[in-house]
Amino acid sequence: MTLSTHSQLLRELVARFNERQSIEVERYFAPNFQLRQPGGRDRAGLAGARDMIDALVALGEQVHLRILAMVEQDDHVAVRWQVEGLQAGAAAAMMGIYRFEAGLIVEDWGLAVGAPWPGE
Repeated sequence: MTLSTHSQLLRELVARFNERQSIEVERYFAPNFQLRQPGGRDRAGLAGARDMIDALVALGEQVHLRILAMVEQDDHVAVRWQVEGLQAGAAAAMMGIYRFEAGLIVEDWGLAVGAPWPGE
């Protein structure tokens, strides 16, 4: 199965996160990026994308993201995530729906359960 550019971009982003490589948000997120989290803190723009990445990194060096399922339609990709390596055996799951424009993530509607997210 051939992955689309959108799916490939998300897989590349999670691989860089898991390997703790530098993430240039401009490569993945549009300048008008919007993170919308029911019950959480919304973030906007490239600064918001950076803040979102930094919040994930703050969960600890041992934390890794695993894609459990990915479904794509047109300019949207839905991803079911597992967050692994949280402290004290805590488990977390996330669901994200990403909308793309010009090959970049412009919107992330996300929901996380079971994780002690920093700053929330």
